[in-house]
Amino acid sequence: MIQLNSSLRAPTTLLTITCAFLCGGLLGAEETDGAKTESIQVDGLTLNVPATWKQEEPKSKMRLTQFRLLAPEGEEADGELAVFSFGGDANIDANLRRWIGQFQSDGREVSITSGTGTQGKYVFLDVSGTYNKPDGPPIRRKTVPAPDYRMLCAIQLMEQEGIFFIKATASRETMAIHVDAFRNSFGAADPSTEKGLQVGE
Repeated sequence: MIQLNSSLRAPTTLLTITCAFLCGGLLGAEETDGAKTESIQVDGLTLNVPATWKQEEPKSKMRLTQFRLLAPEGEEADGELAVFSFGGDANIDANLRRWIGQFQSDGREVSITSGTGTQGKYVFLDVSGTYNKPDGPPIRRKTVPAPDYRMLCAIQLMEQEGIFFIKATASRETMAIHVDAFRNSFGAADPSTEKGLQVGE
């Protein structure tokens, strides 16, 4: 069940998106707000990827693919997006709690919604604040505080292929220019049609 700790507060602003998708599941290019996008297949999940996302070699075998999200001028570091899948056995609640817990509780803002997009039902997490950013090899479990960060996570529920996790992290300013593209990438519905959730609901 999905629930949020009472100490978390949701953002007051709504996200706006432009949804564009390929009919019939064919691969190809699309125009979204004047920017070209390309549809790629990731183990049964279709991602509508803009040219501003730079595909990279995954950092670990757990990642199906990953992209670098280019930062605007003045920002020091680019953002990162990764796609994971653990079949149909993944614990959605546990992953939501873990991602939320990667941000310090002081000043943290969290929003969790669910909807039905072009690829079926999904859960969408938007969390911001001071991020405990990984520093060095994962085995060291070392982090450094990164203020004014934002994380977007989509959990796409596929009837045949299982559950896919799409996770992006970046500074608030960098993520702001990629929000629409992130939602469009997995075919999210209009935010006004989504249902607000809490961890444990």
